[in-house]
Amino acid sequence: MSHYAQRTWPGIRKGAWHFFGHCHGRLAPYGRSRDVGVDCPDCCYAPRTFRELTQNMRDEPVSFEPGA
Repeated sequence: MSHYAQRTWPGIRKGAWHFFGHCHGRLAPYGRSRDVGVDCPDCCYAPRTFRELTQNMRDEPVSFEPGA
């Protein structure tokens, strides 16, 4: 988890998740990376569990390569 979005992060090729805030729902999802700030349109200003955050991400490729 990081305040800022990263388009690559330690463990990206090993299936690691990357959650961030800062973008207020304006940055598109990227592989297993998501904006999880409470002010995102689907967040309802409430915290969410890891299971809730990852339920729609489980089928994402472990390593996301732009343009691939």
